[in-house]
Amino acid sequence: MFLDPKGKEVEVWEIGSEPQPDWVREAFAIQAFQWLDDNLRILMPILQRNWLFKGDCWGYGIYQIGKKGDVIDRTNGKLLSQRAFQTKYTVK
Repeated sequence: MFLDPKGKEVEVWEIGSEPQPDWVREAFAIQAFQWLDDNLRILMPILQRNWLFKGDCWGYGIYQIGKKGDVIDRTNGKLLSQRAFQTKYTVK
């Protein structure tokens, strides 16, 4: 388990790593995550629970592209480079 900079436990997945958590497999099943060659296209609102009911307008920032080795922080709805993840997050 990992801790974010505020000390809160977070669910993370390193893009391209195995085994994939259930939430990652579900995201691939509903095409919220899609491979584009060696990059992963991520529908960012899907990372936040109840995103349909929050009323946020995502506009043009709805997708982000992650590279293998980047880390998805599901709890905070962020995509981080490996370097940013290693410097900001700690292992519990």
